Amino acid sequence: MRHPRRHAGALLIALLALSAAGCAPGEPVPSCGAFTLDRGESIPREALDCMAEADEDDTLKVTTLNREGVPIVTTYATAVEGGIVMNVEFGGGTSIYLCPDADSVADLGECEELHEGH
Repeated sequence: MRHPRRHAGALLIALLALSAAGCAPGEPVPSCGAFTLDRGESIPREALDCMAEADEDDTLKVTTLNREGVPIVTTYATAVEGGIVMNVEFGGGTSIYLCPDADSVADLGECEELHEGH
């Protein structure tokens, strides 16, 4: 069963955490790093380890390219209620996902879309 208020609260907290964590232009690098990956590359082990030990203010930013060469920027943050929040920016749009049962950034489990905007 969905709980709209809980998800709205999680969305607000996620947006605040992501904006405070350096996801806007000119902001400092996220605490667990910012990486641009080529096709087939994985997130570096040190970044995965950092997020595994992350506090609620820690983030990781990963940029990849889709088949057309358009950047997809994913910012991972620790969710206040547990799990991981992902902010995915792609081709002029943004989606935010909550992955409440995530074991790590590399093993997110099932995620629920909290927001989609274009």
